[in-house]
Amino acid sequence: MANLTAQLRELFLPEQWNIGVVPQPLHEVALQGISKPVRWLTRPKGYEFYADPFGDAEDDTVFCEHFSYRTNKGVIACIDRDGGVTVAIERETHASYPSILRHDGRVYIVPEVASESRVVMIDFATGDERVLLEGVPAVDPTLLRHAGRWW
Repeated sequence: MANLTAQLRELFLPEQWNIGVVPQPLHEVALQGISKPVRWLTRPKGYEFYADPFGDAEDDTVFCEHFSYRTNKGVIACIDRDGGVTVAIERETHASYPSILRHDGRVYIVPEVASESRVVMIDFATGDERVLLEGVPAVDPTLLRHAGRWW
């Protein structure tokens, strides 16, 4: 019975997520909490949601997963400061968690594409893609530069 209840809940009450933007530095939020009003993005259609936001303060944009229950797949969207949404990365498979990094003046995105069993890095400006790890179904891959090295 519990399995049937879960299936019915998923069918009639799908998960809905959204993204809120706070015009406050992260270190302030960590130390003092949120002290400025949250600006919620306009929610997509009822059969879609936004999740996994990554803000790019230099361009005042947010990259995120834009999931559709109709296709059962996510794409990477870019949302500008006015709420305009464009598809930044669309693959044949599900893509989510668009980890952003800047290096030498370029913007790179490392999305989760676990169903492809690889980790890729995509140059946002050109769309060029490089495989970083093959045969690894990584979930939420994140690159970090620390002490002159990439981790």
